[in-house]
Amino acid sequence: MKTKLLTLATGGLLAASTFTHAADVAVEEIVESLEVSGFIDIIYTGIDEAADGTGASGKNPNEQKFGADGEVDITGAYDKVSVRIDVDVRAGSSDSGDLEQAFFVAGLTDQYAIVGGVFNNPIGWEAHDAPDMYQTSHAYNWDILDGATALYGNNVAGVAVAADWGMFYATGAVLNDLAQTDEENSLAVVLGLKPIDGLDIELGVVTQADKDNAGNATAGNVTDLNATWVIADLTLAAEILLADAIVDDSTLLLANYAFGGGFGLTGRYEVINFASNEDLTRMTVAGSWQAAKNLAVLAELSDSDSSNAGDPDGKVLTLEFVGTF
Repeated sequence: MKTKLLTLATGGLLAASTFTHAADVAVEEIVESLEVSGFIDIIYTGIDEAADGTGASGKNPNEQKFGADGEVDITGAYDKVSVRIDVDVRAGSSDSGDLEQAFFVAGLTDQYAIVGGVFNNPIGWEAHDAPDMYQTSHAYNWDILDGATALYGNNVAGVAVAADWGMFYATGAVLNDLAQTDEENSLAVVLGLKPIDGLDIELGVVTQADKDNAGNATAGNVTDLNATWVIADLTLAAEILLADAIVDDSTLLLANYAFGGGFGLTGRYEVINFASNEDLTRMTVAGSWQAAKNLAVLAELSDSDSSNAGDPDGKVLTLEFVGTF
């Protein structure tokens, strides 16, 4: 599920390897290597009980509203180097665009590559973009990692080395501190194992300064263990995230079944145990339909419950249309 840094690296190398190694290659050939892709994401929120009474005149500011955003990705490759930039755009905001990723991939050998720039956090199971998700909402674990990273959209900045040895893969990275704390750096290590076909086990660890520039406490070092098992049309996933502070542990269990005709069904269970001895649970059911090659329709119903009576929780019902190009 996760678009791993290793996948980005090896994918970039495969793309780059299709281009000539001639030193006098014409500019036109480099321009012709450019590929543009992306998606649009339209979400309608029918129910959001957590937002009841929080709007003007005691109304719900989220219900019965559509939202829209999208992404444009541009990739170019030559020789053993590929370059990619992802830009997110959205409606309803004066700040309508954000840089999601901007990185290069330089191949060292068939097994090793260097990745540098701004890229999706290599720690964690879930992917960033709507076309790569089984449901409308991100899991709590993704939200925790997103909250730990100061950059937009659970992204990090730095340099990484990715290696693929077949059954084993690994990534090591030196990054700006996740919270962008001055004169601090984060170190990230991801170790992966594919013992049998369809089973992927991954352990990720990232360090972080205890406080940000404003003196606020961070989650500190984060450890994430996740596994994905694909058995024919059934996908099972499990993830546990541990942090030094704020969050004691957070668990995700997910199952997705792909029916014929482009239909799919997902069930998700999550629980967060906070350092404050509070907990938050959520159950989610989502259905999906691949209506066309470039259009997916998803519906999701989730129900969250917090042990703290003052925290917002309740049911959320959404309908989503994801178009790709």
